[in-house]
Amino acid sequence: MALVWLLFLRGIAIEFRNQIQDAVWERLWDVVFSASSTLVVISFGAALGNHGPRRAPRSVGPFLSSVPFWNSFSIGPDAGILDGYTLLVAASAFLTLAQHGALWVASKTEGTLELRAQQAPRGLWCGVLAFAAAITVVSFRVEPHVDESLRVRRERIPVPLLPCRAWW
Repeated sequence: MALVWLLFLRGIAIEFRNQIQDAVWERLWDVVFSASSTLVVISFGAALGNHGPRRAPRSVGPFLSSVPFWNSFSIGPDAGILDGYTLLVAASAFLTLAQHGALWVASKTEGTLELRAQQAPRGLWCGVLAFAAAITVVSFRVEPHVDESLRVRRERIPVPLLPCRAWW
């Protein structure tokens, strides 16, 4: 339900921003739009982290009534909906989409804004790579069966007897 409200706030901010020509009014709705957009990305990233290798417990009834929001932020079997792993995936999603947005702005603008937008992805790229490496390492800790299932899948893949040059 919170996600729906965040999406509503994005639309309301776009609609109300230009209703009154005042700098304070416009800045208020710019902040509402930015904050709600950031929280939407983080919410989707946390949802992705819950349904990745961790397989968060599903509730019996509606509205996740039997699952605590968080027990602790440590990664373990009794973690709630939010833990360190889901926040790691959410931060990675945020950095990735921020980099994508900066590249989009750089492709659509000119002048000093274009130069600033071209510099932002360079710094974000290091963060995206660091978070991707951290997610990979932590995924094997969260679900140790991932390594075993990868080994089983490798054994099922047929290895060609001929070298690749023969297929050309």
